[in-house]
Amino acid sequence: MTQNLCSRCGKPRIVAKAWKEKVICEGKVTYVEYTQMVCPDKECQLALEKQLQAQLVNRQRIEKNKLERDLAHKQKMVDLRLGKKK
Repeated sequence: MTQNLCSRCGKPRIVAKAWKEKVICEGKVTYVEYTQMVCPDKECQLALEKQLQAQLVNRQRIEKNKLERDLAHKQKMVDLRLGKKK
């Protein structure tokens, strides 16, 4: 088995939690195994989680801005078709 290394400190990550879930798709039953890996250095893991949370918030902000721009663009196209001027 290959080692999963921490992206911050380079130490081999350890298994924090492993579980199986039953998934039913198109009438077929499949079991999916999940493994949660963490850095053995607690401070490093906390810093990594904080960094990942910041990235998640940034992605959500970008997606929200994109949706708002798309909506504004669609409204502008409707206004142009109806002959409204801004």
